Amino acid sequence: MKPMEQELKNMFGQTPDSFSLAMERALAGEKPARETPAPRRLRKVWTVVLIAALVLALATGAYAVAVRLGLLDLSAMNELGVFPPSAQNILESTEVQTFEVGPLTVSLNSVMTDGYVIYQACQSRVTDGSRALLTDWTNGLYSEIPDGYSAYADAEGLAGNRLGDLAAQWEGQLYSVSTRLEVDYSVVEGGEMLMDPVWGADGSIVTGNMIELNPAEIGESLPATLFINVHEMTVNEFDLYSWVCDVEIGENWQLRVPMEVPVYSAVETRQYQVEGSGDLGIATVTGAEIERTGVELYVHVAMTVADETRKYYEVPWFELLDENGEPLPAGLLETFYINHDNWPEAVVTLAVGMDEMPDVVRIPYEDYVVTLK
Repeated sequence: MKPMEQELKNMFGQTPDSFSLAMERALAGEKPARETPAPRRLRKVWTVVLIAALVLALATGAYAVAVRLGLLDLSAMNELGVFPPSAQNILESTEVQTFEVGPLTVSLNSVMTDGYVIYQACQSRVTDGSRALLTDWTNGLYSEIPDGYSAYADAEGLAGNRLGDLAAQWEGQLYSVSTRLEVDYSVVEGGEMLMDPVWGADGSIVTGNMIELNPAEIGESLPATLFINVHEMTVNEFDLYSWVCDVEIGENWQLRVPMEVPVYSAVETRQYQVEGSGDLGIATVTGAEIERTGVELYVHVAMTVADETRKYYEVPWFELLDENGEPLPAGLLETFYINHDNWPEAVVTLAVGMDEMPDVVRIPYEDYVVTLK
């Protein structure tokens, strides 16, 4: 046995029987049967789990330390708004759950909902630490070669600066992984967004999604299903400039994990009164309510639109300012929702990335400014 192999065995131990059996079935062309896992109930008070000192060997023989990555890391790529301390505390204390799906180990590192939006982020890596590339279907192939794979390209002199370029010249394994948290359609209020992936320095990949919800339909916990979908892939040809991406799909492994996600709903509400006439030009502001959830603030501004013939979707996006005229930080999704059931009366909801109630909120529009206290 080579010294490096012995060193890895000392660190990681023997290969699990479940993985060996799965590999035997895969080589025989058989898809392993999986029973539906029992529902998992997550706790609001969790022990902080840190994934530290998981060491993987790169092609050069150097070692990289795998760290826990999640929604906070995805936010930099997806331009999410501000994570206030309350949201960060929830994410950092998420109870990590790990699953083996085909050749990959997938860890649910982040899950969070306040009844308005639910978010999840999973980190995936090759279970046995072997050389492989990970992507999120074909979209990730257009990303620049991640730092975790740069050693592969440098060592073998591969041309191109996109992951697809590397994958087209790659003689090793390539896997795509998709992780989606699914909820019952009856509680969905808006859309779903699949987040652009992030790669770790160890070659792992972080994927996630978010779904906008109707808080009126949400209780203290939300039933959800984590759907993990892994494909073996081969890139036969890739050309960024002509958008050629010839991909061959091989083995497929899937897993659905039901769970109950705790809801960090409203913990405080406060009514704000209009100072003055409330004239905003296009509407008259009549008051506001600010709702503080365990994640962020939601500002509900009540108004009467001046022109009844104006369509609700023509109401402009408002900016919220503090008492000094500085913009309040945008919420995670920069939410702008209009309840127009009693049009021309309406309630505009905006998310703010704070976990403390402001004393004053100002709404500017053109030459008008409405102050709420």
